[in-house]
Amino acid sequence: MRRVFLTLYAIGVMALAVITPALAQTAEERARALAAHPPPDLDTYYSLKTEIGDDQTGAVLTALTALAYAEANIPVGDVVSGCRLPQWNALVSAGLLLALSASDRATWTLYRDDARKRLADWDRIWGLLQKQEKTEADFDAVAGQIAASQHEPTEKGRTLAQRVARDQFERRSAQITSEKRLWAQGAAEPVHLYLSAIIYAHTCAADIDNTMWLKSQLAESGGSAYRFTVPMPTKMRGFWFSTPITMSLSRNRY
Repeated sequence: MRRVFLTLYAIGVMALAVITPALAQTAEERARALAAHPPPDLDTYYSLKTEIGDDQTGAVLTALTALAYAEANIPVGDVVSGCRLPQWNALVSAGLLLALSASDRATWTLYRDDARKRLADWDRIWGLLQKQEKTEADFDAVAGQIAASQHEPTEKGRTLAQRVARDQFERRSAQITSEKRLWAQGAAEPVHLYLSAIIYAHTCAADIDNTMWLKSQLAESGGSAYRFTVPMPTKMRGFWFSTPITMSLSRNRY
């Protein structure tokens, strides 16, 4: 995950984009427009590149990076760990970088379709896990957590177990992608970088959402230590949600 971040940053990257308004002329204006409205269609990135050229697209990436660091109040050039940059950042830049990597429309079509298929394969695994159907052995611990959630006696316990499962799914997915296995196996390097950035963004989104949820539990309990009892499979040790069978939240953790 760190390698992907540094690679994207080195090219002036880290984000997803939207249709750039016709009036946006400078790289900074285009960057602000993309950050404000990340486009849902990957073809938007390639269309922008064909409209303004490779050099100007690179300038937009640089402007996007500067904007992301400014929003996070981090000096440009600092190495950032965790999920401190804006959520739009990894997505927009990844889309533009993928477009820049394509030398012609035929190559773009190949990259775009392959990226979509591989992400669909990845997403399908989560769907199978949710239905408690057999899938890749790499996710056995996640499957165990989902199964355990069905036996939680309280709604809060079930919610926590599901959140743990999603968190571990995202983190395991990032590791598998970095290892170029399963959905990432055999991917061209531009496609692999794109997959890594998208899964990184999903991991951060889950991490931020879980943190906010845990904070709400603290607030609900009046700020005192709050305890959850949820089965935690051994394979899940060392991840975001910690490892004890009984989890204690205190005001000092976040």
